Formats: sequence, structure tokens, C-alpha cells
Amino acid sequence: DSGWNLTQEEVRAQRAHYGSNDITAIHANIWLELIQNTLADPMIWFLILTSALFAWLGNYHEAWILGLAVIPLVAMDFFLHWRTQTSTHSLSSHLATDALVIRDDLEQLIPAAELVPGDVVVLRTGYYVPADGLFISGVHVQVDESSLSGESMPEQKSLVDATTPLIEQCHWLFAGTSIGFICSALLVVSVALPRSPAKSRTGGIWTKTT
Repeated sequence: DSGWNLTQEEVRAQRAHYGSNDITAIHANIWLELIQNTLADPMIWFLILTSALFAWLGNYHEAWILGLAVIPLVAMDFFLHWRTQTSTHSLSSHLATDALVIRDDLEQLIPAAELVPGDVVVLRTGYYVPADGLFISGVHVQVDESSLSGESMPEQKSLVDATTPLIEQCHWLFAGTSIGFICSALLVVSVALPRSPAKSRTGGIWTKTT
């Protein structure tokens, strides 16, 4: 439907507002970032300061207990941040480098980083989803989401349009997943924030008419 796809002028406006679709972060020093993220946990500093306070008051037994409690907390925080970074790097191998979009009523092959909220992306069997969005065209689409959830069975997706009362998990296609069957279309809802894989920018896409 020509009511959905963007014009070049709208694309420029969306890109100026939301930026590019840079999903993977650039890490200058992964270990330094892990340490910084771990030390940013306020609970760690709360325990350290409380332990220091007990020591200053002469309660050395309590101070030792709280000090020792910091060790497993730091280890757990470090492990969780490390697992997040590992998952992000694993996901990067499944990201699409190009995307087939419809702009100005014409199909165009563009770098995936140039996607903006409101773009309509054409997806076919075996394609990787280049950005988070809603399934707006196609039938009986199954998506391999194992790169995100670890589930081996494909997920069945349902169509969504402006009359859908409630948008649920079954309506979404996520970046890094792959299309199992049938040609379909994706309406891009969010693009990644630069240097931050855990966040995204969502655009107002329901202003288009069908």
C-alpha cells in the first residue's frame, strides 16, 4: 500500500531526528567497559561504605562480613555484563547488512544502517530482519528467533494494521532474527541508538494512512 512507505523528504527528516540504525556498539576496550559497568552498581558502593562505617565504629566482625559480601556481588555483576556483551557480539553475526525497502512507491536496496522508523522493508525466505518492526504484510510467516531467545522452534507471526486493538509479541519482528517462509513486509518501528545495543529509538509511524 502506497500509504505506508516514506518519501525521500520524510526519510531525511526521520534520520535527522532518530539517527542511523547502528545496532552493534563500538568497544574501544571491552575489559575496561566491563569494569566500569560493574563498578557502576550502587549496591556495591553501599556495601563498601557500610563496611567502612562499621570498621570506623570498631565493629570489625560486621565490617569483614559486609566486605566479603561485596566479592560475590562484584563477580555476579561482572558475569552478567560479560554475558550481555557476548550476546551482543553473537547477535552482530546475524544482522543484515542491506535491506530491501519501499520508498516513493519503489523497491530500493539500501544499507541496513540507513533504515529509519516508518520504512517498509521487504523480507523473503532466509532474509535476516534488519531492524525491529511490525509485520504488516504476508501470510503464515515463521521467524527463527533462536539468536535472541535460544528457542529452536520458529515463531508464528500475525499481521498487524491500524485497526489492531492490541500489539503483542506475535506482531513483532526483531533485528537479527531470520524469516522462515513466505515473502512479507516489515514496518520499521525503531532503530538502534549509536553505541548502545540495549536501547532503541522509536518513531511515530501510525500517522500514515492505509
